[in-house]
Amino acid sequence: GAFAVMEDIVPPHYAAPPHVHSREDERVYVVSGEFAFQVGNETFNVSAGDYINMPRQLVHNFRNIGDTQGVLLVTFSPAGIEEMFYEMGREVDDPSTPPPPYTPEEMKNIVAIAAKHGVEIKSPPRS
Repeated sequence: GAFAVMEDIVPPHYAAPPHVHSREDERVYVVSGEFAFQVGNETFNVSAGDYINMPRQLVHNFRNIGDTQGVLLVTFSPAGIEEMFYEMGREVDDPSTPPPPYTPEEMKNIVAIAAKHGVEIKSPPRS
């Protein structure tokens, strides 16, 4: 319960919406790809080997700014938020194929699931 680790395979140009964690700190190690992270009022362009720290209560988001998929190793402390991702997730047949964008109805459901787990989504993802 001290921490949870997940591998995040991020399609080209995907952007996570700005959001705030109330319960956990988030740290990201960039395994591959090129990303722009906004943490509070600062923006960082990062690539393989870089590490980003995003403390709880601070608005943050990221975007894959490359033309290829990227891989992030994400650590949350304490653990527990992995349950949110299980609830939000979609099953895939081929993990090498990017999923279709969420529908407006799915996005409403994601916002509600996030709130249940102490995460406030500030705005929809950028396209």
